[in-house]
Amino acid sequence: MATPSEAGAQGGPAPVPAADEVLPDPKPVPPPETPKPTQRRPGRNPLPDFLPRETVEMVVPDDERPCPVCGVERKCIGHETSEVLEFRPAMLFVQEIVREKLACKPCEENVVIAPPADKVIAGGLAGPGLVAQVMVSKYQDHCPLYRQAQIFARQGVTLSDATLGAFVARGAELIAPLADEVCRLALAQGYVGGDDTGMRVLDAEHEDHVKRGHIWAFVGYDAEGRPAWPLFTYTPDWSQQGPQAVLAEYAGVLQGDGYRGWSATVRGRPEITLAGCIAHLRRKLYDAAQVKELGAALPLALVQKLYAIEAALRKEGADAMERGLRRQELAVPVMAQLDAWRADRRGKLRPKSKLGEAWTYLDNQWDSFQPYLRDGRLHIDNNWVENHIRPIAVGRKNYLFCGSDAGA
Repeated sequence: MATPSEAGAQGGPAPVPAADEVLPDPKPVPPPETPKPTQRRPGRNPLPDFLPRETVEMVVPDDERPCPVCGVERKCIGHETSEVLEFRPAMLFVQEIVREKLACKPCEENVVIAPPADKVIAGGLAGPGLVAQVMVSKYQDHCPLYRQAQIFARQGVTLSDATLGAFVARGAELIAPLADEVCRLALAQGYVGGDDTGMRVLDAEHEDHVKRGHIWAFVGYDAEGRPAWPLFTYTPDWSQQGPQAVLAEYAGVLQGDGYRGWSATVRGRPEITLAGCIAHLRRKLYDAAQVKELGAALPLALVQKLYAIEAALRKEGADAMERGLRRQELAVPVMAQLDAWRADRRGKLRPKSKLGEAWTYLDNQWDSFQPYLRDGRLHIDNNWVENHIRPIAVGRKNYLFCGSDAGA
């Protein structure tokens, strides 16, 4: 009779061991080997090809050129090349304009002179490059004019804040036609987002001698919802006349937050559809969840589902038409659940609680949350415009205030 091990070896079924039979300890099965994660060394990005290159030749010193064995001078067999990223500081320079003068020698008269060079400021010293530099430093790099004056002073040139301010004012006049064209292109797309931020402005007539002006940002989107044309404007207050002036002849979708001026802008204008910003709702629900307000988890989870749908669509590279169809399939049911929560909690929340504030925002903005479900061009929120507003906060911190409405 075969033993159990022999029966298994012969391919037949192994007999069940007796209850009192002592079995040998099974051999431990080694855990599967997991490959060790390879440590990625931080790589160095290659320097762009468009940067100008300057060659610096390094030669072997004279005392090392002879062979140490036979004394014969060694021959060049190649070069080893490396790159160093350098910086040449920007500098002021004087451009001397020399105008040719001609005269008729036999007549000793009839003098003609070459036309003068175009000047940004009539009779002024500044060339177009200097004016452009001052404006870019102020508005793009958020460097106040007094700091720019200090930078120029280090190069031995004294330019007062007032002089630089005149450069900026003249530059703004020259690029006004470009700004008008950007505004036209942004509004022509039929989908615009808007937002604003405050700016402290000196005002002798104000009680505190400082008032709060407002910078407005608008972004025009293309047919696929891609941001295409940003534009900015300033108003001395927060009244709705500011955005109304920009949107006086606009027709299409206007996306914004809960600012009452947006509602006033579209009131009585059926050619404009108001779309809301669900990011503000998410932020308010998150604040309620952070302080552990009872009931905040459900609406926050629903809003997070809406954002998860958008993230999936972006990952898939869905176009505007596909986004509209998928939102009808996936996002509309989630919005219906959010609407049911809105109806269920009506009158049951403290208005001044975090969750109560979120509910009020949802209830007030509910109609404006619907267009993005139908139109695949539209974004779920107004974050693109808010991202254009954020850098202004850097300048606001650097400037502290603007000297006038014109300077803002």
